Amino acid sequence: MIYFKIIGYQRVGNALRMLASTHPEVIEDTLGEWAQDIRHELKSMPYPPKRPNQKYIRTGRLANSWNVKKDKPGQVSIQNSARGDRGQFYGPYVVGDADGADSQAWMHEGRWWLAADVIGDFMGDLTRRMSRDITSWWEQNG
Repeated sequence: MIYFKIIGYQRVGNALRMLASTHPEVIEDTLGEWAQDIRHELKSMPYPPKRPNQKYIRTGRLANSWNVKKDKPGQVSIQNSARGDRGQFYGPYVVGDADGADSQAWMHEGRWWLAADVIGDFMGDLTRRMSRDITSWWEQNG
């Protein structure tokens, strides 16, 4: 299974990090909404063209197996639970693991996008959203 842990308070500036860690409820809704947006993005990523003489039939299982799990306040996980016919998780072999391409199978390298790259491309958006929420909370309660 692919497992990306997104801990919100690690993505904001140092000045705001303490507030986010002591009051995770300030960013919780935004973090959850962002994670759902990323899940949708991952689900919508195109499959590469079939390889010459490719024999296996694509099922769409990988795209349809992305989900978001709330681990605890201020922390969510984006997961892919796609399993093969024998029950093994195969997502990391196709789109890599949380560290990038470390687990991607040779036949997918360079053809398939990396989930870690897709998520990384949207981290700036998460920072902006959370900074907005924290600043708003601070203006009202600080």
